[in-house]
Amino acid sequence: MTAFLYVDQGWISVTGTGTTVTVTRSWLVNRHHDMYSRTEQFTRGCTLASIDEVDAPSDGNWVGARIIIETFDRPVRSLPYSESVPIDVTASIIGVSTEDLIERMVDDGLLTRLDDGSLVPGLHSSIVRVGDNGTDE
Repeated sequence: MTAFLYVDQGWISVTGTGTTVTVTRSWLVNRHHDMYSRTEQFTRGCTLASIDEVDAPSDGNWVGARIIIETFDRPVRSLPYSESVPIDVTASIIGVSTEDLIERMVDDGLLTRLDDGSLVPGLHSSIVRVGDNGTDE
């Protein structure tokens, strides 16, 4: 099963399986670019297996005429998503803004917004306040 791990539409995408990670990028994105540095969290500990440069598909989804496809092999027994993923990357993966994702997480109780506007992890929905006499308040 292949999953999108990171995408910056038209510039770079990272997909992964249990055994490989594939970085596909516009030839305009070099390895020293900030966009490329985000791929390192997914390729850390992996071995570069191949690099191919091909014509970009004619569907117009890629910036530039060529794309570079880098395939990395995962070490045996590694988990495909063992690193944490920054929230902006997560938002990009699911196609929403970071602000929208945060608001959804607040609405769903995954994050709690404090009076000063800061965010903290939300409490699990099964945790309820119990009064001094052992009853729910």
